[in-house]
Amino acid sequence: MSRVIVLGALHYDVVVDAPRLPDVDETLPGSGVDYRFGGKGGNQAVAAARMGADVAMTGRVGRDAAAGVILGVLDAAGVDRSEVAEVDAASGMSVAFSLPSGEYGAVIV
Repeated sequence: MSRVIVLGALHYDVVVDAPRLPDVDETLPGSGVDYRFGGKGGNQAVAAARMGADVAMTGRVGRDAAAGVILGVLDAAGVDRSEVAEVDAASGMSVAFSLPSGEYGAVIV
């Protein structure tokens, strides 16, 4: 079997359910929040592994609590993370607004 190698972002996502996007300097009440594994590369690696592929992930995470979540999801999916570096920085993160219409917007760091 061929090996799938994924090079890409690994993120910890915070998804907020909001009635709409806030205006500048406005605070809105949300109706829920969810914390998720994410990042385009991470999502692709986990999806391929769950479909039975032999997957290796290349990327980086910080030395923080978010890294534990990210690495735990990769491990649970059976993704080889031996090339995922732990660096002295914050792990990637996304803060997303999920709207009732199904649309969303996000900011990544």
